[in-house]
Formats: sequence, C-alpha cells, structure tokens
Amino acid sequence: MSDLVLVERFDKVARLTLNRPDRMNAINEPLREALEEHFRAFAEDDGVSVIILRGSGRGFCSGYDLQALPGSEAGSSPTYGEVPEIMRDRARLRRTVERWMWLWSYPKPTIAEVHGFCLSGGGEMASMFDLTICSEDAVFGHPAARANGIPPTLSLWPLKIGLARTKELLFTGDTISGREAAEWGIVNRCVPREELSDHVLALARRIANVPLEALTIHSMWPTAGTSSWAYAPWWTKAPISTRSSTS
Repeated sequence: MSDLVLVERFDKVARLTLNRPDRMNAINEPLREALEEHFRAFAEDDGVSVIILRGSGRGFCSGYDLQALPGSEAGSSPTYGEVPEIMRDRARLRRTVERWMWLWSYPKPTIAEVHGFCLSGGGEMASMFDLTICSEDAVFGHPAARANGIPPTLSLWPLKIGLARTKELLFTGDTISGREAAEWGIVNRCVPREELSDHVLALARRIANVPLEALTIHSMWPTAGTSSWAYAPWWTKAPISTRSSTS
C-alpha cells in the first residue's frame, strides 16, 4: 500500500497516520484513496476493533489540496459542447458527500487524534469519526468560507454544535482553539499536546475490550438516523440514497 498513510497495530487497535507533512497533510485523491483502502481492509479484519487517525508533522490536516482540485490547472476552462462546470462541480460534490458519509457510517469505532491545524476539509474528515480528541494547540475552522464557499457536508457542525455556532464559523471564517472546540462540542475532549497520543491510544484500547459485535452496534446505530441529513445540502433539493457501509 501507499506510504501516504502509515499503519501501526496495537493488539486490536489500528493507528493510521496521514503522511504528507510537506503539504500539512492536505487531502488529494491519492491520499484519500489510500485512506479508504485501509478502512475497507480493516472493516473485514476481525482482529481490528478500533481505528485511530492522526497526522504527521505540524498538524492533523490543513484541508483539501487546492493544487490538486479539478479545474486548478491553467487553461482548464470548458469549451463548447463540454459538460458545464457547474454540473461537474455538482457531481463532484455529490461524490464527496457519499465518500465522507461512508466513513460516518463505518461499522467499527473510529477516533480522530488531532493536533495543530484541522481546517476545512481536514475538519470535514475529522467530523466523520465517532470520537475526536484534540490537543491544546489544535485549531479548527473553515477560513475558506470567506471566499471559497462551504464544506460539502458542513463538517456535520449543525448536528454537533447547532445552527447558531455553525453560522458564526461560516459567516466569519474564524478559527477556534482546541479548548473552545471541546467546549462547543466539535471534539470530545482537549488534552495537553505531550499527552495526546498516549491518551488516545489508552482510550482506544479500553474501547477494544468490548466485544466487536457490540461495538459495531454502538458505532452504527446512533448514526443511522443522521446519515441522510448530509444528502440534502444547498446544491440539490432531492436526497441521495445512502451508501451501504459494506459497499
């Protein structure tokens, strides 16, 4: 598998590390495919009960890699007879939502271990995990809201922190600290940076002591009624049928 995502095993716990430190672990297609490949493999591995995701280098994830997005290349404007850009954007956004919601509906407990920047697409990715533990140096937000729109799934903020705080973050593009994120409900808790990895691994090992069958129920049942929420965002009036967690 690709070295874009590093893998460690601790008994029934698997820990993945995003490994693009030179790009602040910005999400491009190869990174996302590598991550999804590991998650598909772990879903079928009865020896893995809990999955942790963290980032290498100075932060968890700075967002989507804008240099890698379709249309970022020079001379990429559509010509007559091509599919209009707005239609391509709509299809791409739908696929993005489906891929994130597959992770939201994942059949095993997942934990995001966040330090440093967790912005825009990085926050969207972290929000799909069952639990998020951050360090005091963590920074959350969507600064791109000031110019480039909103995350396709809104990082599930309306579900987690309510409409008023979601709109505040989107209207201003401001960021909040790890401690504020814990107070608002974006993360479960905030701990000192030097304690983060040990804290998350200890929590994962504690969870892994619960039988896998029970963990699967605990992981999937609470999210079953919320998955469709992200399928009716601003660009479409009709909900998209949800993707099976085994697809």
